[in-house]
Amino acid sequence: MSKKLANYLFPDIKNRSYYDNTKKDSVKYTTRFAPSPTGYIHIGSLYTAFINYIFALINKGTFYIRIEDTDQKRKIKDGNDIILDTLQNFKLLNKKNFKKNYIQSNRTNIYKSYVKYLVEQDIAYPCFLTKDEIKKIKDKQIKNKEEIGIYGKYAKYRNLTFDEIKKNIDENKPFVIRLKANDKPKTIKIKDLVLGNLTFKENNQDIILLKEDLTPTYHLAHIIDDTLMGTTHVIRGDEWVSSLPIHFALYEALNFKPLNYAHISPLTKKVDNKIRKISKRKDIEANIEYFLKLGYPKQALFIYFATLINPDFENWYFQNYERPIHEFRFEFSKMPKGGTLFDIQKLNFISKFYISKLNKNTFFNEVSKYLKTYDKDFYNIFINNKEYSKNVLNIEREQKNPRKDIKCYSEIKNYYYYMYEGLFKEVSYEKNTNINISILKDFINNYNDHDDKETWYQKIKDICSKYNYANNIKEYNHNPEKYVGHIGDVFEYIRYAITKKKQTPDLYEILKILKKDKVKKRIMNFINNI
Repeated sequence: MSKKLANYLFPDIKNRSYYDNTKKDSVKYTTRFAPSPTGYIHIGSLYTAFINYIFALINKGTFYIRIEDTDQKRKIKDGNDIILDTLQNFKLLNKKNFKKNYIQSNRTNIYKSYVKYLVEQDIAYPCFLTKDEIKKIKDKQIKNKEEIGIYGKYAKYRNLTFDEIKKNIDENKPFVIRLKANDKPKTIKIKDLVLGNLTFKENNQDIILLKEDLTPTYHLAHIIDDTLMGTTHVIRGDEWVSSLPIHFALYEALNFKPLNYAHISPLTKKVDNKIRKISKRKDIEANIEYFLKLGYPKQALFIYFATLINPDFENWYFQNYERPIHEFRFEFSKMPKGGTLFDIQKLNFISKFYISKLNKNTFFNEVSKYLKTYDKDFYNIFINNKEYSKNVLNIEREQKNPRKDIKCYSEIKNYYYYMYEGLFKEVSYEKNTNINISILKDFINNYNDHDDKETWYQKIKDICSKYNYANNIKEYNHNPEKYVGHIGDVFEYIRYAITKKKQTPDLYEILKILKKDKVKKRIMNFINNI
């Protein structure tokens, strides 16, 4: 009867042996990232993708992408493209690790083939329970304080005859395909690579395998796909831990070898002294686009992720920042359990350090890519003179202790606007009556583009002596009554007149890039305006 029923339900579906022969060799270390196209990629999802990618890389294995779109009701327009574009943006997608047959909606017949097999083995059956019947069962179970679900005596369609099933289908009664569970579940033990040894009660629920439209549930589809695609390690969020009994029941029913599982803790944040998961609904930073719009370097995000995977990575990175991330030996046993706090201040610190170590060509290219997407007006100004912009970006950078002021590329415009004439003119001077105009005149009269830094600095000190400003701040602090001010004040006068800012990177380097004519023009404009 079972084989007859299987052929009746799935007349045009191949036997599972056809697909068994397509199974990939799973000897290698193979991981995957399997998002659903229900919206933008969550920061936690990108974190999961990175973990899968990095563990495959350090084990010289394979990492691939699979789109899990079996829930068509939740799928959004262009959902697949949003996922793939984001992953490509982060260089996690390539021609080798994603193909069209890695989209679950293109694999429906494969899932039906394995369900056909389960029906043949009399461990799956069509269930005609209506929503109203299921509600009544649930209400009764709640009243009797019983386990909620369809199992045992509540699985009333388990043992229908072929003729009874055919009659229901001929009458167009909707049905799903359920797995026949063991009514006397045993205790099972599972070793998780992150969480360690776990003990569960064996699944006793007649779970749904195919929904009314005969599309698969997540539970069925991912078990089949992981096996056929050669996955060896399933690294996913710990919200799936409770589903392990179902998944292991499916491994057994399908005669598949269980894979290695590593359940990772979710990204959390601290709000009002309470820690909770980062939420799509509540948190702007949940959307990875938030970080892209601000211009956080993608590699800096990955470096920060790496510190969350294994805490000892951080010290290694600061000592080995020129080496690729995957040269560090990550271990599942060192991963956090229960929650992983996403610290934006820590990300900022790492991002500043990362940017400070970029050479000027790489920095210029990265900033250009960002501006071309998010600030086209400034992009056109920025690339008008590439060498000039490279020199601007390189102020106080390629040296032993480079400045670490910039955390994301969106800050570049405000940080360096004074180096670009059009942007400089858009900003007004504040009213500042404390600046000694004579000092500015003396400075510009003695300024020479060709002076080395020592000569230039000595000229500033000479101006200090002329106008009774202390040559160093320490001396001024000891005897403030003797002086009008100190050398820092003189630098501030010059800096403000030329940049309209009171704090900038090295003033000498700024002047060298602007050139004397522009420096003189700005100082004279300042004097005239004041």
